[in-house]
Amino acid sequence: MVVAYYSTHTPPAEIERLTSYNFSCFTQLIACAHIEDLLPASKEWHLYDEYQSSPTVPIPPPRPESSYAKMPIPPPCSNIPVWAHARDVRYTLAVEVLPTTADDQKYDPGMAKVRVVTSLKEPAPWLPGAIVRTYHYGNGSIPPEKDGELVSGKRFIVFPVGNDERHDIVTKDSPIKLERCGVLEDTPEIRRELEKGLRRTTR
Repeated sequence: MVVAYYSTHTPPAEIERLTSYNFSCFTQLIACAHIEDLLPASKEWHLYDEYQSSPTVPIPPPRPESSYAKMPIPPPCSNIPVWAHARDVRYTLAVEVLPTTADDQKYDPGMAKVRVVTSLKEPAPWLPGAIVRTYHYGNGSIPPEKDGELVSGKRFIVFPVGNDERHDIVTKDSPIKLERCGVLEDTPEIRRELEKGLRRTTR
């Protein structure tokens, strides 16, 4: 589409020049390829000098990276109360971290293996005793937290991602993908804070 804008004070002769479209573009055997063919007045505007082929609908030059809106970085997990996590997440599991083999880390780096001890919130797909592959939070636009390493032989409270994304339904055979602040040590103090959040649950 070609649109020409002009002032209400533009002389009639200039208006006629600016609106003199070459309508033969729609009827001739070989279609017009450039806007200046359809609207001759546009030739002097040099709209597409940066494009050697002067396409009718050119690809705009890339914007500087600084012009893109960047996602705000969320607060550190340590600044968010444990009870708030427990209130807002869908699943809360107590797990025991199992050792992984060299082959595990070679073919599935970043994977931890856990045994589910119990579900502390609504019934989760992963039943007590199940051994499940577990992955830390991953998001290219938000850096991961440095803390929250799943250490073999220790027990943790974890917050798996739930069924909020309908294209990725979670079942008993699914790996556990952790929320951003999805790992807490399983201590009496953490348990007390969890209970506060579970009583205020929003789900």
